[in-house]
Amino acid sequence: MKKEFLVVVADGAHIPFRKGTFSSIVCLDVLEHVPEWKDLLKEANRVLMEGGHLILTTPCRYHILPFSGSSINLKPVWLGTNC
Repeated sequence: MKKEFLVVVADGAHIPFRKGTFSSIVCLDVLEHVPEWKDLLKEANRVLMEGGHLILTTPCRYHILPFSGSSINLKPVWLGTNC
């Protein structure tokens, strides 16, 4: 059975999908490379379904300062750190 899928390349701060499109988003070791990482998180939150999951990692939790002052409800779970 042949399966097809769509590959989309886009700026993380301007994801070309409607609000609430995804039930899960995975972002692995990316945020520490993005100068406007707050915009990326806001946009991920926009395209995430209510109650959806954003799974992200960074090499060191201290690279990303606490994100406050928005409607994004982050519930971090630290699985370990190399810092």
